[in-house]
Amino acid sequence: MDESFDNKRKHPRHEVDWSVFMIQSNKKIKIGHIADISFSGIKIILEESVFIKNEPERYDLTLLRTDSPEDRMHLAGRIVWSVKSEDSLIIGLELAFLDKDSRMKLEKYIEKKEGLSVQIKLESMQKDL
Repeated sequence: MDESFDNKRKHPRHEVDWSVFMIQSNKKIKIGHIADISFSGIKIILEESVFIKNEPERYDLTLLRTDSPEDRMHLAGRIVWSVKSEDSLIIGLELAFLDKDSRMKLEKYIEKKEGLSVQIKLESMQKDL
């Protein structure tokens, strides 16, 4: 990633390894992972097997606790950068405004780190399907 971009961050980045899933035909399909998160943005790494139709400018995400699926948090972000490599698509999302309660809830998710996953709403399909 561009060092100058890192220097522009408003909030500290927290390295995480949260699986990213999409729901397709009532199946939960792993398509990548979250590499890092802050109050202002998220770095998502999507696997090469994912083909995104009409890559959106906005992504809607749901953070889920695997031990408590009803405990969830909805986030939205817009793409501020993306990089394609041979085996992945790396996306930098700037998060939409978070109010005080949302920031506190996100902070708890970040502190917990374990047992979390993310569902992403995309008009996507896996190449293998």
